[in-house]
This record gives sequence, C-alpha cells and structure tokens, in this order.
Amino acid sequence: MGVIAGLLTLKLLMFLGATAVLVWRFRRHMIDFLQEAVDQWWPSVGRGLAYAILMPIAAILLAISIVGTLPAIVLGMVYGAFWIVTNVMAGIFLGSLAVMASKRTRVVQVTWGSALGGTILMVIVALFRFVRQIAPQARPFVPILLGIALNPIAIFLTCQHCNFDVMVGLWVVLFVGQLIQYHRSRNEVDWLVACLFLGLGILTKTVPLVLCPMLAGGLR
Repeated sequence: MGVIAGLLTLKLLMFLGATAVLVWRFRRHMIDFLQEAVDQWWPSVGRGLAYAILMPIAAILLAISIVGTLPAIVLGMVYGAFWIVTNVMAGIFLGSLAVMASKRTRVVQVTWGSALGGTILMVIVALFRFVRQIAPQARPFVPILLGIALNPIAIFLTCQHCNFDVMVGLWVVLFVGQLIQYHRSRNEVDWLVACLFLGLGILTKTVPLVLCPMLAGGLR
C-alpha cells in the first residue's frame, strides 16, 4: 500500500507541474474556455464527446484506407495530446467550480490555488476510493495527504524532468478500482468502464498496455 501511495504521489506532482505551466502561460485563454463551458454546458459536453468518439474512428479509417498510415498517426498523436490537455484541464475546472460555488457566482476564476487545489482533489478522490475498495475499514485520508505533501523525489521529477505520468496514474487507479468493483458485482458495465479507464491511460501513455491481461477475467 505504501508503494502504491508513493508512486501515485509522484504522478500527482508531475500533474501539478503541467497544471502550473498552463496557468502561467495560458490563464486568459483557459478562463475564456471554461467560461464558455459553464455558460453552454450541454453543447460543450456534446462537442467533447464528439471529439472523443469520432477522432479515433477517423484515425482507424485513415489507417485502412488508401490515404495511408501517416495521416492516421498524426491524427492519433493529436488525439493523444487532446487527452493529455483534457486531463490537466479537468483538475483546473474542478478547482474553478469549487471557487464559484463558494462565492455563489457563475464567473469563472482561475488562480494558482484553485488550479492546483482542483488537481490535487481529483487525484485524492480517486486514490481514496481505490484504497477503500481494497481495505473497506482503512482510513487513508491522512496518509494520502502526508504522502502528497512530503515527497521530495516527486517534486524533483516534476520540476526537473517535466513528466506528466500522474495522468497515467490517475487512469490506472480508476481502472483498478473499477476492476475490483467488477469482481465484486459481476456487472458487465463495471468491466466496460474499467476498459474505458485503461484505454484512456493507454492513450495518455502506452505503459498501461501491460495491464491488459487483467481484463481477461471479464471476457465472454
């Protein structure tokens, strides 16, 4: 359990590094984008789903057509970049929603505190759910916070190497948690959701491919 918490702390701080870069360089653009998402919620959700579903289909069609594999590879790279930015933006958006709720306003505000706080909260919730699924009697909240706050190696990797592996870690935690849920409920929907989380992790970085055999138990 300690090893898992340590690895996820490393990944969290890498995620924070990417969040810091976005807030530093593109704050104005993010505020405009998030404000549009708040004002036009359902159209924004529809566009996001369309991108998420249609882009990989288009890449596959290009790969098997006479156009060739190069455009398919380029589109696949764009799709991967889309998911990476989306992962980072999700934490920033969560923090902005928290600030908006506390101030009872619909005006989006992106600050250092809201962006980094939202990112931390998103990963903490995923990790908390995962630990409670493994050990229902555990009280992991304080150890998780300490692990996030007191890991100098994670800070070094984030600042020095600019890694974004925390995004992969988030998807893997959600995948494993959903797989545990499937083995308890034997509900096919839980298995499909686990497949979704693993696929998102692979799109972010190919390392989670090694976890594919874990899905074998749900095949029919």
